[in-house]
Amino acid sequence: MDLGHNEISSISANYFSGAQNLSQLLMPFNKLTTESLGPESLTFSGNEEDMYLDLAWNQLSEGVHPSAFGGRMAKELILSHNNITTLNQETFAAILDQMFLEYGSDAYILLDSNELGCDCDMSWVVSHTARGLLQQAECTDGRLVSGLTVQDFQNC
Repeated sequence: MDLGHNEISSISANYFSGAQNLSQLLMPFNKLTTESLGPESLTFSGNEEDMYLDLAWNQLSEGVHPSAFGGRMAKELILSHNNITTLNQETFAAILDQMFLEYGSDAYILLDSNELGCDCDMSWVVSHTARGLLQQAECTDGRLVSGLTVQDFQNC
């Protein structure tokens, strides 16, 4: 289902839950914010197919809160171009955990073209089991999040 370029600014809880065959939801170039994706707004049910969710080019500066996913988790989550400046542990660790639990290393979160500061508040990423699911996540200084080490946070 392609809902891109529609100036959508919010999604009601369980809006997509009746779409039993939905396996791709394309919502780039809308006006969605982290706050506007409330609990269960991204609830998907139906077949156990892999879910592809494209939320690129929105205003999700803090990503997507885990409570927005009320059913199955997306296997492929596109958060490119959302002005995300940090990967908040409360938000991203929970999503990584759930994606890894459901899909293993086949899942991913695409984070290219965001402005990640990679400061002390992102030190949790180094030891997270599923950090490999963070794809094309680049710090503002050019380092890849996947390449960060404990030494990068030794002054924290």
